[in-house]
Amino acid sequence: MRTYDWLLCVLAIIISASAVSAQSTHVRSANSIDSLKTTVDSLLKESNIPGASIALVHKDSVIWTGGVGYRNYQQKQPVTADHLFRMGSVSKSFVAVGIMQLVEKGKLSLDDKVHELVPGIKIKNPWRETNPVRVKHLLEHTAGFDDMHFSEFLNKGDPQIPLKEALAVTPASREVRWKPGTRFSYSNPGYGVAGYIIEKVTGQRYEAYLKEQVLKPIGMDQSSFSYTDSVKQQLVSGYQDDYEPIEYQHIYLRPAGMLHSSANDMAEFVRMMLNDGSVGDKTIISDSMLANMETPETSLAAKHGFKKGYGKGVKKSTIQGYSYYGHAGGVFGFSAQYMYFPKYEKGYVLMINSMGGFGDINDAITNYLLRGVPKPEPKPTADLSPEKLAEHTGYYEMRSLRNQLFTPISLLLDGFTLSVNNDTLRMADIGGTQSLLPVSQHRFRHKDEVAVSTFFMDTEEYGKVMVYDERFYVKTGTWKKYLYRGAFFGGLGILGTFIFFSLFWIPFEIYRKYSSKRTPFSYQRLFLWPFGALVSLGLFMWAGTNLTLLTVGEKSIITVLIMISSYLFALCAIGSLWVTVRGSQKDIHWSMKTYFALVSITLIGFTLFLTYWDWMGIRLWAY
Repeated sequence: MRTYDWLLCVLAIIISASAVSAQSTHVRSANSIDSLKTTVDSLLKESNIPGASIALVHKDSVIWTGGVGYRNYQQKQPVTADHLFRMGSVSKSFVAVGIMQLVEKGKLSLDDKVHELVPGIKIKNPWRETNPVRVKHLLEHTAGFDDMHFSEFLNKGDPQIPLKEALAVTPASREVRWKPGTRFSYSNPGYGVAGYIIEKVTGQRYEAYLKEQVLKPIGMDQSSFSYTDSVKQQLVSGYQDDYEPIEYQHIYLRPAGMLHSSANDMAEFVRMMLNDGSVGDKTIISDSMLANMETPETSLAAKHGFKKGYGKGVKKSTIQGYSYYGHAGGVFGFSAQYMYFPKYEKGYVLMINSMGGFGDINDAITNYLLRGVPKPEPKPTADLSPEKLAEHTGYYEMRSLRNQLFTPISLLLDGFTLSVNNDTLRMADIGGTQSLLPVSQHRFRHKDEVAVSTFFMDTEEYGKVMVYDERFYVKTGTWKKYLYRGAFFGGLGILGTFIFFSLFWIPFEIYRKYSSKRTPFSYQRLFLWPFGALVSLGLFMWAGTNLTLLTVGEKSIITVLIMISSYLFALCAIGSLWVTVRGSQKDIHWSMKTYFALVSITLIGFTLFLTYWDWMGIRLWAY
C-alpha cells in the first residue's frame, strides 16, 4: 500500500486506533445470526476485507462466536472463532489491567513517579520537579509524550529485545511537551514504559506476567503477547488494500500492541468487563479498580468534571447514541475492536485481517446486538442567552497534536472558529460548518447526536479551552488563522504562477535562440535557481509518495532523497535570492526583477518554514 501523504501516515498507523470508526449514515438491519453473517459478508466484500471473526456476549453467557470470510484470501481458507488475530492497541487494556492488579496488591501506586520507578528510562520533562510524569498519566495518555517516531515503527532485529533496550531506540518520543496531566494525546511510547514498569515491579517479562495473571485466569488460553509457533499456526494472514498480503511485522513497543487473540478468547475478556472484573468466582480485578479504569481523572477536562473519553486502557464513547466502553486497535494487516454496554449487559468483539478499517460492520453488529432496545434520547438542550453563548465564540487552535512533527499541518488545517447562530454555536473549520446545541453552559452536543461531544472550561494557564472529541483547543487570536493560512497558501499561489511560467520557458527559449529576440524567458540566470528549487520540491514530494508504512522509518534511497532534496531546495532558494539581488538594472527589466524577487522571497519563506519545524534535512530513519 502506497502512502500518498507520508507527512500524515502516522495518523493511520500502527498500534494506535484510539477511537472507533466514524458512525455510518446508513445502518443495515439483521434479525438473526444468519442474516447478520450475510450482512457482514456483504460489507466485507464492499470494503475489500478478506475476513472477520466476531463474538457477541451477554454478561452471563456467550451469545455467538464465529467467522465470516477468509483467513487466507488467496487459498480461500475460511476463518473461525478460534483463529488468532493481531489485536494492536487492544493490548493496552490488558496492560492497564496488569498495572491495576499491582496497584490493588499494594506493589504500585498510580501516583508513583515514573522517573523514580524506572530511572533507567530516559524521559525529558522540563516540569519534572513540580509536575512529574506519574503512572496514571501513562495509562490515560496525559503524560505529554509524542506518539511513536518513525524509527520506532518496526523492529527488524531481535523480536524479543528486552523492553529497556527497545525503549532506548528512540527516547526522543518521550519528550514531555506540556505539563503532565493537562490533556489527552494518544501515545504508544507511554504504554511501552507501562509494560516495563510491570517488569521492574514483578521481576518478570511483562508477557509472562500478563499470561499468568490476566490471560489464563480469564480463560484466554489461546491468547499470547509473544509470537510463538502455536500462534503462527493459528494466526490468520494480514492484508493491506485490495487483498494484498502483508508479512508479519515485529514492533519495538510490544506492550502497546503485541497481543494475539481469538474471538472465543476475547468473548471471555468482554464478559469479565461486564461482570465488574470477575470471571465466575475468580476476581481478576476489583470492581472499584475497573471503575477507575473506565473513568478519566488526570486531564484538565476530567478535573473540571468532564468524564467522557479515555480512562486507563479503556475509552468511554458512543455509537448510534449508545454509550459504551472499549478499545480499538490496528497493526500491520489487522484491525480489532471490543465494546461493552454495561447498561444493557451486552458487548461484542470484531476482528478483521485488514488495515482498511471496519466500514459499516460496527454499526451492523451494534444494530443487531441491541435490537429492540430503544434509541437513547438526545441530551435536552439548555436555554442559553446569546450573551452566554457568545462567551465561547472566537478562534480555537488545536494544542494536543499526537505527533509534534506535524504541528505546521495542524496550524494550517486544524482549528475552529465559533460564532453564535440563533440559539446555537456555529463551529466552522477549513472543511465546513456544523452546529453545536447547548446542554449546559459548558457542555454542547452536535445537532444530530445524542451525547455531549464538546466541553468548554476556563483555565488559569491557558484561558478559554475547548475539548472536542478529546482534542484540546485553546482560544487564541483569529489573526493567527489568517496569518498562517494566508502566508502559506499565498506562497503556494506565487509558486504556482512560476510553475505556469516554467511551462513556456523551453519553447520560448527555442524561439529566442533562433529569432535573436528578447523574451521574458531570456533571463536564464534568474530562472534556473527557482526552477531548481521547484524540481527539488518535486523530488521531495515524489519520494514521499513512494514511501509506505513499512519503509518510512528505514534508511533507503527514498528516505535519503527526501533529506537531500530538502537541502537542494534551500540551496536553490538562497541562490535565487542572491542572483535576483545581484542582477543589473540594465540587464533586467524592473517588472521581471520584481517578479523574480517575489518568487525568491517566497522560496526563502518556505525554507525558513521547513527549518523552523525541523523538516529541513529530515532523516526519517533517525526520527
